[in-house]
Amino acid sequence: MKMFTFFKRKPGMSVEDFQTYWSTGHAQLAVKMGGKRRYIQNHTLPSAYAGGNEPVWDGVPEGYFESPQVMKDLARTKEYETLRADEPNFIDLSTMCHIYTEEHIIKDGPVTADSVKMMLFVNRKPDMDLDEFRKYWREVHPQIGLKVPGGLRYVQNHTWRSFYDSGQTPVYDGVAEMWYESMQAIKDAVKTPEYALSVADARNFLSTDSPPMIIVREKVIVP
Repeated sequence: MKMFTFFKRKPGMSVEDFQTYWSTGHAQLAVKMGGKRRYIQNHTLPSAYAGGNEPVWDGVPEGYFESPQVMKDLARTKEYETLRADEPNFIDLSTMCHIYTEEHIIKDGPVTADSVKMMLFVNRKPDMDLDEFRKYWREVHPQIGLKVPGGLRYVQNHTWRSFYDSGQTPVYDGVAEMWYESMQAIKDAVKTPEYALSVADARNFLSTDSPPMIIVREKVIVP
């Protein structure tokens, strides 16, 4: 079970202060809570804020759990209460949302602590069946997307069907994660005809060929 949470920083807080607080004090509270098989913080690169720009998300943590029951049990602990109580110190809670996903590794290549990651937050075309969308994204699109040069690793995260079955509309139908050696490698990749073909194919199954995205650097808190 892989949980993504999305949020913006507290109003008036600098990006530097937000990232420092999240990766130190709050991270230590998350470690004390235990229960997570893995916990990763994705910090939006500072360059995204150049010229007063505001990326769609300042931070996207990923938490891996053994099962939904493990997560429910953790939510009843004092450590979890302490963790939640700390969130207003650096998060704008009005922006906070999450999805539970199933991870599909499309390309499993080596990455390092210096690698950067492109995260795309995707929704299917309004008239497209969920199963049809998932099949196209997982089986058809990679035949084009994997030809884009420079990619080290590619993972698709499909939102759990239970979200839909319960009558909810998840904020995203999935999250795509693509690792590159550097920011320059991403810039070089998006100039290629292979990337243009991948964007063109996105029109066949996504609500937009330019889904919201951020470029991040991972901080692994719980390996």
